Amino acid sequence: GFINWKTMSAQLILRMHRALVLGHYKNNIGRIKIYLESDFLIVTDAHIMDIQCKEKTPGTILNVSLDELQVVTCNGVINLRAKTSTMENIVSD
Repeated sequence: GFINWKTMSAQLILRMHRALVLGHYKNNIGRIKIYLESDFLIVTDAHIMDIQCKEKTPGTILNVSLDELQVVTCNGVINLRAKTSTMENIVSD
């Protein structure tokens, strides 16, 4: 599924991620995806940050590294680990 930053809470995003992680079993459902311009990031891990950021618009990226994003949700901040070659492009821009 895709994340709607304006309506989905950090807790809902985390629950959705956990529901789509099937361990060693074959996953025909898929994982959470983040659409960035013309590419997708596949979320491999998620956890809720212990910070509030009410002055930022949901969907705002607070921090980015080669494999992680910290993003504002409608009620908090979530840290998402993602896999794709796009992460290198985001950091270098």
